[in-house]
Amino acid sequence: MRRFVALCVPLICAGCLPRDTRPPPAELTVTASSSDSTLNDIPAAATSDGFAISIERLLINVGQAELVEDVGGTACNEYSNPEYTRLFDFKRVIAPRELGIAFATGRCGFGYSVRFPNYATVLDLGTTNDDATLMRMPGSDPAATDAGVSVYVEGFGVRGSEAKHFAWPFRKRISYASCGTFDDAGSFNTGISLASNQKTSVNLEIHAEALFQNRSDTPAHFQPYADADANGDGEIAFEELWTVPLEAVIAGGFEPPPDIGIPPMPSPPSAPLDPAYSCSDENGDPLTIKTLGDYAYCELLPALVRFEGTGACTVTIGRSRHEDD
Repeated sequence: MRRFVALCVPLICAGCLPRDTRPPPAELTVTASSSDSTLNDIPAAATSDGFAISIERLLINVGQAELVEDVGGTACNEYSNPEYTRLFDFKRVIAPRELGIAFATGRCGFGYSVRFPNYATVLDLGTTNDDATLMRMPGSDPAATDAGVSVYVEGFGVRGSEAKHFAWPFRKRISYASCGTFDDAGSFNTGISLASNQKTSVNLEIHAEALFQNRSDTPAHFQPYADADANGDGEIAFEELWTVPLEAVIAGGFEPPPDIGIPPMPSPPSAPLDPAYSCSDENGDPLTIKTLGDYAYCELLPALVRFEGTGACTVTIGRSRHEDD
């Protein structure tokens, strides 16, 4: 008899749960795709220094898309968000692939993250268990300590008989929030309007070329990376990026970085790739950009994954000492 009562109690309690009287939510499908330059590389004619840049692999663990209350204070009725990430080799992604589905109504802010794979990560196109293991393995670089890999990019820069190979494990987490797009008048509008029962989608576009150019309408630059190969062995080790001073980065064609203590406002449509951001070092303090390695993390890496192709987000690179875990 006692066993019978014990089994019935959960059923009685379940019947006491309040009904969800909210209207049916909108369904937002989040996808990811690759840019033409990611799939087909960067020809020498599109660079300022005559290097042709080819990408062999581009592993990115992306997801955790979320709909939240918009920064403008408008109501967002959140139902559920996909908490997991997916690991892709974006050299293999020739059409948009689903990342996850979120449910909400109202005017909602949108965000997502790029981080090392955990054990809930879904292995997607072009990736294996070995890739996930590689990216979960803690390691360190001059800007990150005991961290897994968020982005792994491998390829070549070739100019005539000169060939430089690179295989770079970017370890910092990148968080994107308050994403938005520019209207025809040049105004930046954050958030997504979602009506009950609506089905819609947003796309995150992967741009490998962002690691080699500040803006989509300017040439790419490889010479500062080539200069990092000081021993001339043809291999640009990731740690060697910190041997190239900022002055050489700017002389190589890249734009001077802004004051990282003053996050820039989103750019007008002619230059939409400057997100507001914060970039922290391994101690959680604001990172001072002194080298190519710092510049790649803070200035170039954020634009690798772009909201709706030409949109912008507020980006946080790494974790500040004041951020909750």
